[in-house]
Amino acid sequence: MLIFFTHISNQFAVLSVIVLLWFVFINNYLDNVNTPSKKIKEYYKIGYSALLMNSSVSVILAGDKFLANHFFETGIANSYTFAWMFTAPLFYIGNLIEKFLFTETVINKRKILTKGIILSLILICLYVILTFLLIRFFPAFLPSSVSQNYFTNIYVLMTAGYSIFVLFYFPLNSYIYKFCKTSALKNIGTVFTLVLAAYVLVFLIINGVALKLTYVKLLIITYSFVYILLFVKAVFIFKDQSKNLIIGYK
Repeated sequence: MLIFFTHISNQFAVLSVIVLLWFVFINNYLDNVNTPSKKIKEYYKIGYSALLMNSSVSVILAGDKFLANHFFETGIANSYTFAWMFTAPLFYIGNLIEKFLFTETVINKRKILTKGIILSLILICLYVILTFLLIRFFPAFLPSSVSQNYFTNIYVLMTAGYSIFVLFYFPLNSYIYKFCKTSALKNIGTVFTLVLAAYVLVFLIINGVALKLTYVKLLIITYSFVYILLFVKAVFIFKDQSKNLIIGYK
C-alpha cells in the first residue's frame, strides 16, 4: 500500500530494503524476547547459509538469462529463452525429489542418496524423452520468432548439462539438511559466498566490456559455477560419510 500511494517506480528495490530491515531489526527484537543473544547469532549464521544454499543457483541462472537477453541477437535470444522454458521443469523435478527425501523416515544415509538419485534419473529421463518427442513430431509448436536450428542446439546443451546437475544436486541438498551438522551448513555458506562473489565479478566484467558472447560460451560459464556449487556439497557429504565410516569402524 505504501508503494502504491507513494508511486515509487522501483518497487522491487523498496521491497528488498523492507524485507532486510524486518529481518535485521524487527525479527531480531521479537526473537530476543525469549532467546539469548548468542543463539540469535547462531540463528543468523545458519539462516544465512540456508539462504545461500537455496538461492545461489537461482542467482547464477538469473545472471545467465540477463546476459542472454542483452548480448544475443533477437533470434538467438528467443531460442535461448524458449529452450530454457523447456529446461526449467528439470529444476522443479529436482526440488520435488528434495522435499520427498527430506520427509523420508529412513535413517540410512546411503539409501537416502541412492533412492534420490534413482528417482531423479527416472523422472528426468521421462521428461527429456517426452519433450524431445514433442519437438520432433510437433515442430510447429515453436513460435516463428524461434530458430529451429538454434533452439535444437541450445536445448540439447541445456538438457545435457542441467540434467546431470539436477540428478545429483537436489538429493545432496536433502542429505545436507537432513543429516549434516550445523557447522557443515556454516562452512558451505562460507564457500558459497566466495563462489557467488567470483560469479558477480565475472558477470560485471562480461557486462562491462561487452564481450563477443556466444550461447556456448555463456553455457560454459554458467555450468562452471553451478557445478562448483555441486562439487562443494559433494565434498562436505564425502567428509560426513568418511567420518561415519571411521566411527563405525571404531
